[in-house]
Amino acid sequence: MGATLSRLWAALFHIDGRRHGRNAPLPFAYDKPVDDTSIRLLQFVRPRWFTFRLTRPQLVMATYPIDGLPKYVALSYTWGPPQQNDGGIAVVNNQHEKLPVQINGQTFSVFQNLKDALDGLYSFWDFDDDVQHMWIDAISINQDDLTERSIQVDIMDHIYKRAATTAVWLGRANADITKAMRMSTALLRIPVEDFTPYRQLNPPPAEFWRARGLPCPDADEHWAPLVRLFQNRWFSRAWIIQEVTLSKKVIIICGHHGMTWDGLGHVAFACHTARLGQLDALPAMARYLSGEEGLAGMDDWVVHDPVGNTFQLWLNRHRYLQRIDAARPGSDSADKPANVTDTLLEDMRAMTGCTRDTASAWLMYLCLNSRCADATDLRDKVFSHLGLVNNIAQQEGLHPVAIHATYAPAITPSHVYEQTMQRLVEETDSLAVLMALNDPPSLRLASLPSWVPDLSRRQGLDLMWSIRPRFNAAGNHLRPPNKPAKLQIANHRLLANSTTLATITTLSISAADLLGPNWHQFTTHLLTLPPMYKYPRAVAPETRIEAFWRTLLMNAVAKVHPAAWPSESSSSSPGAMFRAYVLQSLARYFPCPSTSTSTSTSTAYQANINALALADPTGTMPSFHSQADLLSQIIASTADLKVDDKDHDESDRDPGLPTQESAVLAALAACVDRASAFLFGMDGSMVNRRIAFTDAGHVANVPLWAEVGDRVVVLDSCPCPLVLRLPQPGTGEDGLACFALVGSAYVHGVMYGEGVGGDTVWERVCIV
Repeated sequence: MGATLSRLWAALFHIDGRRHGRNAPLPFAYDKPVDDTSIRLLQFVRPRWFTFRLTRPQLVMATYPIDGLPKYVALSYTWGPPQQNDGGIAVVNNQHEKLPVQINGQTFSVFQNLKDALDGLYSFWDFDDDVQHMWIDAISINQDDLTERSIQVDIMDHIYKRAATTAVWLGRANADITKAMRMSTALLRIPVEDFTPYRQLNPPPAEFWRARGLPCPDADEHWAPLVRLFQNRWFSRAWIIQEVTLSKKVIIICGHHGMTWDGLGHVAFACHTARLGQLDALPAMARYLSGEEGLAGMDDWVVHDPVGNTFQLWLNRHRYLQRIDAARPGSDSADKPANVTDTLLEDMRAMTGCTRDTASAWLMYLCLNSRCADATDLRDKVFSHLGLVNNIAQQEGLHPVAIHATYAPAITPSHVYEQTMQRLVEETDSLAVLMALNDPPSLRLASLPSWVPDLSRRQGLDLMWSIRPRFNAAGNHLRPPNKPAKLQIANHRLLANSTTLATITTLSISAADLLGPNWHQFTTHLLTLPPMYKYPRAVAPETRIEAFWRTLLMNAVAKVHPAAWPSESSSSSPGAMFRAYVLQSLARYFPCPSTSTSTSTSTAYQANINALALADPTGTMPSFHSQADLLSQIIASTADLKVDDKDHDESDRDPGLPTQESAVLAALAACVDRASAFLFGMDGSMVNRRIAFTDAGHVANVPLWAEVGDRVVVLDSCPCPLVLRLPQPGTGEDGLACFALVGSAYVHGVMYGEGVGGDTVWERVCIV
C-alpha cells in the first residue's frame, strides 16, 4: 500500500508539472530591460490542488507601466546567505548555495531566506483578495544588468510608496520566536503613558513589571528572546530605512506570527525604556557593575544597542509621517498641537550645520544617522537614502540631490562618500558633521581623505553632535548670508581658516581606566593644574576638579548642557555623583594583602588624592587617611538617601567591618549605585575617548588615538575644536601647513566661543 501511494504521489506532481508545460525547467532569462517607466511584478500561480496546497509555489512575472500598476505587496527581507542563530530565527546551516524557484516556467535561483519568504507568503496567500501581485527586488530587478539596476534603484522610492503593503519577512519561526511574540503581546497591553516617568535615566523598577504580571528584565530567560528578535539582521539593513519610511502600511511576518509596525514600535519602546539589552551592548560596564574587572574589552563599549536602534527606526518613520501630515494641504490642524516641533528638521540642521535646507544636507544626515546599518555593497550606505531624500526635497521645494546610484566598477565607495561630503560642504560651508564622528584612522577606508566621514564604518555617532544647546567654539562658525565661502575643496584637500588653541602634552585616563584599578591616574595629571581652572565661563569660576568631571561628561547629562541629574537632592548633583565614584573606587581598590597594588604606588596615589582634596574648596574630592575615615565619608555622602539597612540580612555582614555593619553595607551599596549613575551618565561621552591636558592648561576630551604633540585647533567653520596632526614634515605644495584630521575634541571652557575673539589670529590650513 505504501509503495502504491508513493507512485501515485509522484505521478500527481509529474502530471502537475506537465500541465504547466515543462518536464525539466529551463534556466531563467530576463526579457528586455526595464527603464524608469516600468517595473516587473510577480504573481503566485494558483495551483491545481489549491485547497490542500500540495505543490511548491510557482510564479509568473510580467512588466507593468509605473503609472498603471495593479495593487501589489512589496517584500522587504534580508539579502544574502543565511546566518546561524539569526536573531532567534530558524535558519538552515551550511545552505549558502542558492535554491531554485519556478518563474515563468524557468528556474530562478535564490538564497534560502527568500525561498523561505516565498513559502511563507504562499502558505497564507488569499487568492481571492484584490491584491495578487508582489515586487521583490532580487527577482524584479536584473541584478546582473548594472544599468537596469542603477535605474531601478533611482525609482525605488516610488515602488515602496505605491505598494499597498510592505511585508517584512524576518524568517521562519521557532520556539524562541514564539516566546518573543508572547512577551510582545504582554507588552502591547501596557499603555505607552505608563512608561513616561522612566524615559530619561532610570528604568522601571521590578515592582512596575510585577504589577503588570511580567517578570523583571533581570530574568533573562523571559526577556532574552526579545533581544534576539531585535538582533535579526533585517533590522540592521541600510535599505529598510527608505522601505519602511515611505510605505503606506508595514506588517511584520515571522513564520506564522504577525505584528503591525506600530505594534513593533510599542514593543521596542518598552524594551528600550527598560534598558533591555543595554548591558549586552556595554559588556565591560556589565562586568564592572557585577564586581568584575571592567578593564578588558572596553573596545566593545561602542557596539550599538539593537533594541534602541529598532525604536529609533520606528521613531524616525513616525517623525517623517508627522512632517508629511503637517504639510498636507487641507489637513485638519485642529487635532494637532499648536506648537509641534519638527525634531527631524532640528536634528538635521544640528548635525549638518545648514542654515538653508538642502537635499545634500538631508542626505548626509540620513547617512550618518543610520551609519550602524549594514549594506552588502558599501556604496548603498549612500544610495539607499536617495529616494527618501528626493521625496523630502520634492515636499519642501528643494532641488533634488545631485548624486545618482551608479554601480560601475570605477565608482568606488570612497568616491561616493567624498562626493557626498563635498556637496554638503559646498552648500553649507560648515564642518558640523565632524562633531558626530570619532573613528580610528587605522580602521578607515585607506583611500578616503581624513575630513570625509567614513560611512562604511558600522558604528554609532559621537555624543557631541547631539548635545543641546549646540556647541559653537568658533563663535560664528556659520557663514553669514552673501559672504564668501570659508571652506574650499581642491584635489581631495580641504582648505579652512584655523587658530591653534594648544598642543597636547599629557594623555590621561580612558573609559577602560575608569573601570579598572588604574582609575586614579588622573590625580597626578590634575595636580599639574592650578587649583582654580583658568579658562573663562559665563558662570562662576570652577575648580580643576569640577573642570575634570565636567570634561568627562562633555558637561552634559542626557544630552543636555550643563550637566545635571533630574533630582532635587543636592547629593544628586554631578559633583556629588563624581564624589561617589571616587569613594567607591577607593573602597573597591583599597590596598590589602590580596591585591597587586604596591605599597609605594598606593602611597603615591593616596597622597595625590589628599592633595587634591586639601585644595578643593567645594569638598567634591574626598580625602583618604584610613579605612575607617573612608567608611565615615561614604556614610555621610549617602545620609540624604535615608538608606534602609533592613534590606541587608545577617549573611551580608563582614565581621571585619566596624560596628553597625548593616548600615555600612547599605551606605556602600547606595554609594555604588550613585557612582554607577555617574558612569552611565557619561552616556557615550568617553566612548573611544580619553582625557588629555595641553600646554596651555586645558582639560580636554579627545579621541583615544590622539598623541602627544597633536594640535588642538578651532576652525571658523566647525562648532567644536578639532585635533590635527602633521602627516609628514613640511608643507603642502601651495605653502600651507598640511594636516590630517585625528578627530573632534571637547575642550572645557572654550565650547561656546570663549577661546576666540576680535584679536584671534587665523591661518589658512590644508587638511588631507
